[in-house]
Amino acid sequence: MFDGDPNTINAISAAMAAFAALVAVCLSAYALVSQRRHDRAALKPIAHTVVWDYSDHLAVELRNVGVGPMKILQISIYSTMGGTTFSTIVEHFREKDIPIKWTHFAGNLEGRILAPGDRTKLVLLKGSVEDNGFIEDRNAARKELAKLTVTIEYQDIFNVIQEVSSKSLSLFGRHYFFYNYETQSLDIKRPVESVSSWHMDENDDGA
Repeated sequence: MFDGDPNTINAISAAMAAFAALVAVCLSAYALVSQRRHDRAALKPIAHTVVWDYSDHLAVELRNVGVGPMKILQISIYSTMGGTTFSTIVEHFREKDIPIKWTHFAGNLEGRILAPGDRTKLVLLKGSVEDNGFIEDRNAARKELAKLTVTIEYQDIFNVIQEVSSKSLSLFGRHYFFYNYETQSLDIKRPVESVSSWHMDENDDGA
């Protein structure tokens, strides 16, 4: 035993106090890390690219379907046929010299912040199915959009880079080639000989 030596007792008490303080610090640090993880999960943004393909309008739309603000770092528009990459869809069309009278198109969105539930259209083309000029633009847009892939790089409000979101726009090409809905890909070796006008249901929310 310690024979009641005051020095020994004081040393043991000091060691126990130091140990208790260390445990308290560790628990506080763990709680802080856990809280940060919880906050990040509770405010996680999710980028989602939606394709609209009605007979009277086409659109490619970017949405934040998460629960936290999304800061766009970069948008890349890649052509699977030409191997080129641009920051906007309209730049690709200009480079290919395909003049489309877009109803709306977005410029470079780098640095743009989308709140949860917010959406922005990258391109929009609207018109009347009785307008031959619109029909020509719509068909030309569909054929070229089908070759593109949209990639979104973004981060949350804690500046944590999120998983890259990538979406092929090949759905537009199903009017011309066989489209596999399971793999979401076109088979360009299987052209569609006759395609009836395809309509999305009015209550459909895009693809």
